[in-house]
Amino acid sequence: MFGYVVFLDGVYDVLCALCMLNVLWLPVISPRLASVFCRPVDPMTMRCLAYWTLTNGLVRCSVRRDNLVGYTYAIEAMSCIVEGYAGNISMGQAAFVMCVSCVLCYGSWSKSR
Repeated sequence: MFGYVVFLDGVYDVLCALCMLNVLWLPVISPRLASVFCRPVDPMTMRCLAYWTLTNGLVRCSVRRDNLVGYTYAIEAMSCIVEGYAGNISMGQAAFVMCVSCVLCYGSWSKSR
């Protein structure tokens, strides 16, 4: 069951990355991505974020129960909190992503042992 949650999160990450790269426009995802940031984001930063998200998504889709998946969630949690404190994304969104990422990180590490 947990592996399916990680897989679906990976699919969501891939879709988000494709929306950030303007390859896809999905009415459920695309408008939400625009509201995540508190400040305007330059195109190069958005592309780097999209490729990072794509990499995380592909790892999560291909390796369901492994320490590598746990590390992707740990890094995502830390980066969201740092960006939240820096004022680049709202603290509410940063805290939500951090909590979900920490739960999935813990689940990934506990399932891989």
